[in-house]
Amino acid sequence: MYFADTQPISIGMNSNFQYQIYTTPTTITAPRVPARTMVGMICDQGIVVATNSCGNMIYYMDAKIFTCASSTGFDQQVMLDVGTKVYNSAHDKRKEVTVGQVLDLVCKHYERSNIVDVVLAGEDSEGLHLYSIHGQGTATRLPCVTSGAGAVVAAEHLESSWKINMSLEEAEQLARVAIMAAEEDANDLDQMPKVETCTILKKSEDNRNSSHFETDDY
Repeated sequence: MYFADTQPISIGMNSNFQYQIYTTPTTITAPRVPARTMVGMICDQGIVVATNSCGNMIYYMDAKIFTCASSTGFDQQVMLDVGTKVYNSAHDKRKEVTVGQVLDLVCKHYERSNIVDVVLAGEDSEGLHLYSIHGQGTATRLPCVTSGAGAVVAAEHLESSWKINMSLEEAEQLARVAIMAAEEDANDLDQMPKVETCTILKKSEDNRNSSHFETDDY
């Protein structure tokens, strides 16, 4: 597959949020493959991040900080490198790692990259943070983000259904629906991969278990 320059398409918005979607046009028609969609949204009880398990992975950075990116190639190398640096910093300096510190580390790796599909989510002393990381090491902080090849389809579901202060259960269900819609648009139903979700709970919601993972098998 040969890629042209990444181009931003129109900004979608409703009364609650706005988002930007970056699409990558191709010069040849590619075979139908998993859309590798990523979705993140802030809800009343924390943050929900979801992705398809075919080609994507949710990476642990710290107890309440996670990234979502490709599970292979350069993206995997970046996430493992950043995760190692975060671990060493947390244990050597014995200080809380902030989402901003992780964001800086990730963005630095992508300063020379034109095509980037990464989502960063977490909570620190300054509250909840959700970022979509783009090319040239730039990032956008939003209450809802979509990234990857299926971002356009997923964003349509978020635009029509996401609302501020929605419950954790509603956010998890919306994330699954958005991912499944993007996959259905790109593949036959019998090729649908699993949907993985990661929930980062606010400290006030659960001081014992700050995050948890779920995988749906369809």
